[in-house]
Amino acid sequence: MFYFICGTESRELKYLEILDDIKKKNPGIQEFAFDVALKEDDKFFEKLNFNSIFGGKEILVLKRAEKLGNIEEVLTLVSNVEMDSKYVIIDFHTEGSKKNDKLFTLLDEISKKTETKVIKTEEDEKNLSNYIKENLKTDTKETQRLLSLIGENPFKVKNEVEKIKSFLGDEPYDFEKIKSMISVQKEYFIYECVEKTIKGEIFEVMEYLKKTKEYMGFLYSMYGEVETLLKLLELEDEGFRLRGDYNSFKSEYEKIKKYFYVNKRPAHPYAVFNKYKNLKKFSRKKLRRLSYKCWEIEKDIKTGRLPMDIGVEALVMEVNR
Repeated sequence: MFYFICGTESRELKYLEILDDIKKKNPGIQEFAFDVALKEDDKFFEKLNFNSIFGGKEILVLKRAEKLGNIEEVLTLVSNVEMDSKYVIIDFHTEGSKKNDKLFTLLDEISKKTETKVIKTEEDEKNLSNYIKENLKTDTKETQRLLSLIGENPFKVKNEVEKIKSFLGDEPYDFEKIKSMISVQKEYFIYECVEKTIKGEIFEVMEYLKKTKEYMGFLYSMYGEVETLLKLLELEDEGFRLRGDYNSFKSEYEKIKKYFYVNKRPAHPYAVFNKYKNLKKFSRKKLRRLSYKCWEIEKDIKTGRLPMDIGVEALVMEVNR
């Protein structure tokens, strides 16, 4: 059996799904994975053309095949191999099928003589959202909330979903139950502290900071919140229509996501959309004052002029002044 999986990042979810399905149907089957980015394609071809005398079934995976300069030749070679004892999976990153008409025409020809499945995946966020909804039975709001916390790396999404499923067992999904065990636990608690500070619930924030000493994490998170709110206001001044429902926001977000990068990746659109509720709490003048205050406190802490706890606690009070 030959599988050709193509699309953007979420194709990896389909790859993992197919892999799990093959392994369930063939207990003990051996898996061999080769990565073109690591120049392992020659090893893949050697293994592809080798038939074990012991006759056991095996899975052969070629990852990042888009990096091959001769993908059409490679597919032709694969189609001529005896597949009775092999499951062959080729992973191919592509932004859309229209640019690969020749490739898909060839795959149609191959399917006439070799049992072939071509899986096209697009719309990463939609695929990841559907995966979470199907596995955790979450609604759209809770799905987006979870995605905004764990990110959009398909492997991480799958691992976190499996962990949550195992943790909940037969119980229905409840964010309050699972928030303490997802991998972004510390980051989420700091995010909650920022939200509580904006709401005026500063006693709980002070207690958390004294207990954990996460003063700098809170400072950077609050700084990021203020800067994001200012960016949203500035972008609206430039003519971007960012208010309204989430689906409308997402289409506009594609044009402006370059302004909201976190760790070299654009922030999840729901995470940015969710900031709008906090705009009601601040004037533009106050946001600018808070931005300067965050910078000033960070500078004074790093130069030793101000203790962390005193500086950050002063910021908490300033937000609510």
